[in-house]
Amino acid sequence: MKRKCVIVLAILVLMQVLCGVQSAPKAQTAGEKKPTILVESKNFFKNNPITEIYEYLYGECPVEFVALPSNGAEREAKIEEIRAEIEAGGGPDAFILAAHAPNSTCTSALFPDMEQSMAGGAFLPLDTYIKSSLYLDPSAQVQPVFNAGKVNGE
Repeated sequence: MKRKCVIVLAILVLMQVLCGVQSAPKAQTAGEKKPTILVESKNFFKNNPITEIYEYLYGECPVEFVALPSNGAEREAKIEEIRAEIEAGGGPDAFILAAHAPNSTCTSALFPDMEQSMAGGAFLPLDTYIKSSLYLDPSAQVQPVFNAGKVNGE
């Protein structure tokens, strides 16, 4: 249940990032890299209404979606690569992943124990971001969902 709540919270944050922009994004310069969001499959961003609405209103999507491969061996190799990047201080900027991919034969996930990863400091707290958000009012949301993702009160 807690993992599902974290996934729902991640989707809310994605919607905030993509739809909560008041003006068109500035053009990317050659040296700038788009923030990346790691998703479970290409089906997430292909024909996704959130990105389609954003692109209709503002033009090019300001983030790049990176999908995990569906092939078991390729997926496992990509997960190991991303884990190494994260341990080195890099990796994707955000994640929208199932704790266990539906109908998947893959045996591992990027974060096998989400609570342990959170307690270990793998994720930055979103408290400041949420409090300063113009469009996301935590008091208007379902509190158990917000509380499910908290570790040490953050």
